Amino acid sequence: MLEKVVEGNVTININELLEAVKKINNLLKDNVNLKKEKYELEDKIKTRKLELLGQILGEVDDNGKAVYSNETKREIELNRRIRNDDLYNELFNRYKIIVNTMEMNEVEIETFKLLLKVYEITKN
Repeated sequence: MLEKVVEGNVTININELLEAVKKINNLLKDNVNLKKEKYELEDKIKTRKLELLGQILGEVDDNGKAVYSNETKREIELNRRIRNDDLYNELFNRYKIIVNTMEMNEVEIETFKLLLKVYEITKN
C-alpha cells in the first residue's frame, strides 16, 4: 500500500514519508556543517575583538600615557570601533545568518518528525 488514509480525504504517501526521512537526514547534516562554521566564526569574531582591544590598549599620547587608561573609556572605544569595523561586522552578520539557518533547519526537522509521528499513529 503506497498511501494511508489519515482523516477523511487526507492521505500520507509512503514516498512522501521516505522523502521526509531524507530531508531530516540532510538538514541534520547541514546543521553539523553549519555548527562547525559557527564555531569558526565565533573564534574569528573573538580574535577580531581582541585585535581591536589590543590597538586601543597600545595607543599612547605624546607623553607616553595610555589614551584609554580607564576601563569604561576602553569599553566605549571598543564598541565604537566594533560598530565601524567592516571585518567584524561581516563576520558577525555571517554568524547571525548561520544561527538563523540552523534554527530554521530545526523547525523543518520538527515538522518532518511530526509528519512521521502522524503516520505512525494512524498506521493501525
